[in-house]
Amino acid sequence: MLPYLFKYAIRNLRINWSYTLINFVGVTIGIVSLMVIGLWIGHELSYDQDGKYSDRIYRFTIERHQPDGVDSHVARTYSKWIELLPDNFAAIEKMARLWNMGKISVKAGEEKFDARQVYMVNPDFLTLFDIKLIAGKSEKALTGSQKIMVAQSIADRYFKGRDMVGKTVEMTGTWDKHFIHYEVTGIFRDFPENAHFHPQMLVSMATDSVYNDAWTYNYLLLREGNSANNILDHFSTFANEHITSQERSTITPHLQRLTDIHLRSDKERELEKNGDIKFVYFFGAAGFIALGLALINAINLSQALLIKRKRALAISKVFGARLGFIFAGFFIESLLLLTAASFAALVILNYNLPRLIDFLPSGYIEGQSLFVGVGLLVIIVAGSLLISLPQLMVLVKPFTNFHPGKINLVTLMQTRRSGSKRLLVIGQFTASIVLIICALYFTKQRNYLLDHRLGAGSDPVVLLGSLNSQVKDRYFQFKNQAEQNRSILSVTGTMQAPSEEFLDAMHFTMSDYPQGETPKGLFVSPVDANFLDFYNLPIIAGRNFAPYNRENPKEEYVVNETALKFLGFNDPMEVIGRQFKPEFSAGIFKGGTIVGVVKDFCFSTMKDEIHPFVFFQQPIWYWNFLVKIDRNHTDESVRYLKTVWNTIYPDYVFDFTFMDQTYNQAYKQEIAMARISNYFMVLTLIIAMLGLYGLASITIEQRVREIGIRKVIGAASLDIVLLLNRDFTLWVVSSVVIAIPVAWYLLDRWNENYAYHAPVSWWIFGCAGAAALFVSWLTTSYRTIRASRKNPIDVLREE
Repeated sequence: MLPYLFKYAIRNLRINWSYTLINFVGVTIGIVSLMVIGLWIGHELSYDQDGKYSDRIYRFTIERHQPDGVDSHVARTYSKWIELLPDNFAAIEKMARLWNMGKISVKAGEEKFDARQVYMVNPDFLTLFDIKLIAGKSEKALTGSQKIMVAQSIADRYFKGRDMVGKTVEMTGTWDKHFIHYEVTGIFRDFPENAHFHPQMLVSMATDSVYNDAWTYNYLLLREGNSANNILDHFSTFANEHITSQERSTITPHLQRLTDIHLRSDKERELEKNGDIKFVYFFGAAGFIALGLALINAINLSQALLIKRKRALAISKVFGARLGFIFAGFFIESLLLLTAASFAALVILNYNLPRLIDFLPSGYIEGQSLFVGVGLLVIIVAGSLLISLPQLMVLVKPFTNFHPGKINLVTLMQTRRSGSKRLLVIGQFTASIVLIICALYFTKQRNYLLDHRLGAGSDPVVLLGSLNSQVKDRYFQFKNQAEQNRSILSVTGTMQAPSEEFLDAMHFTMSDYPQGETPKGLFVSPVDANFLDFYNLPIIAGRNFAPYNRENPKEEYVVNETALKFLGFNDPMEVIGRQFKPEFSAGIFKGGTIVGVVKDFCFSTMKDEIHPFVFFQQPIWYWNFLVKIDRNHTDESVRYLKTVWNTIYPDYVFDFTFMDQTYNQAYKQEIAMARISNYFMVLTLIIAMLGLYGLASITIEQRVREIGIRKVIGAASLDIVLLLNRDFTLWVVSSVVIAIPVAWYLLDRWNENYAYHAPVSWWIFGCAGAAALFVSWLTTSYRTIRASRKNPIDVLREE
């Protein structure tokens, strides 16, 4: 019996080969889309899951509530009492502490390079994160001072595979005034791609208390059977004993699972840029929609084809075929179709994987064969049931009430099929239109973010970032020598590079300003005197900075519009000339006057609101050099900068990037969102076109006599095209009406992630609706025009 069913299924697929091809192409596209997204989602969900203690590690953070209403939740903490946690909570087995040392310059013999992910850690770090040593002994690797462990990739790249254990390297960091010798005590295996941070070097923290006043990242290993609530529920008791009342009133402790950091953490000062669970939800839904649209096509076409098979089905029933036998035939047809599509999808994935999923790490796919196999098996079985069950439902009533000579099988099938077909087509196009709207908006949002970045549209800007104290101390020497070349348009210095987080704030004193009992703090931005001119930022009141003079007894300050309102003023001239002084370490600020108000601009990314800023000149904090170069002499300018750099800083690597690249990295998720959503937009349109073409073909075959008669009595080809397209047009219009409010709601929720975003323009919805109507008309009109041009005599003779 089974061989007969397979033979019968193959025969039906071959007879209706054009519709089989339509279904095959659509389902293959859907499977490829879902598998690519499934692999990416699997990678995103795997972050920090493979560690020995991953399920027991929590990151301890503090949410601070400032008296001036400026709240913050930073991934790192700055409190001396942090080191007391393990001794006061029995639930804590160990605690790892990390201090981010920033970019480090390294010299080892003739080799010199920069390392950007260097962390000073305590010995317990090796246990919590299950560090695998390739060379050295773990129990002594980070014991004592000035010890360092090197990642395998760094050792292989810069030390040519030499045994570095026991050797000495020289390093200097952000605050170091000279190179310091460190002993290499171990080489560790690189952290996996799916870790939320990736150390290149680990430096010993001599004792836990050495950096207890520094901004450290703190990870707690809880004992078996304990949860975060065992600590949070008793934290108030600990706080009463070890934390001042003033600090207790402003903090809220949090414990965050290690495995939640990558997708569910967007705190300030994260170790690396994390992912976002909302992207997982969106792309996961898009993948299922792509496959769902293809399956809807298969369902619609299979139901429509029942009319062509009406005689065969009726005869089968006459000869005693049971409903289960008929259903088995439908199921095997679907099974064969989906199996062939799955093999085709595997071939496409195998030969085009690097281009399809270049956002996955190399070597990741090789370990996912089980996931791919099980996923395809589920798709084949579940998809076959989804395609064949609706056919069974169409036939249930005719077979239940079957009496030879009395049954009108065609009428019953048409009645049951018409409503479901309409709903499926409307649902299919609704999903397609929603994806089109989202894709168009994500592209607009990406362009909006990049077009409104600081310096957009100007000449290229080279960033020399995260510099060492010895480098920044010779900033003016570098600037003066660099600007001697005509291709170097301007050089300026800042504490933070544009696109980075800006979180440093200070309290202040200002003349004739009632501080009261609640002091306010302004975000601070040390910049060179020419910074505002460098980016063509307009002064709306007062003037720009005068050139920096170290001997000047007074300082000059410029505030932005948001700071003006934050201070309670409406007229910019009200603050010009007021005495102002930030409150910081003694001797840093001399105090001076506010000389200008600058128009608001977005220094970091447009995800964050513009903060109230005060700008001033303090060369001790120029950690980043920005160089504007002539766009017509880019290569020449970079070569000249390298020459100047090597002359002034012979011990340091010339490490640069363009600000365009920096912003592209800052908006990496938005750029990927636009690119991938555009792919899905095209794919869903292709799938919709295939489905409509198939349905239009079947509809025309069923109405071929009607077309011939209308042609005989004088109907024009255009009249026939309009008649046959009427239903499809109504369905697509209904889809547009449903899709617009759905897409509007989704985009409105999406924009909650951005302080500033592109407007949701009406033309996006108009273009999406027009695209859907154009595709439907193009697809169905092609088929109907062919039918309408046939000789009516030939049509009637064929019928």
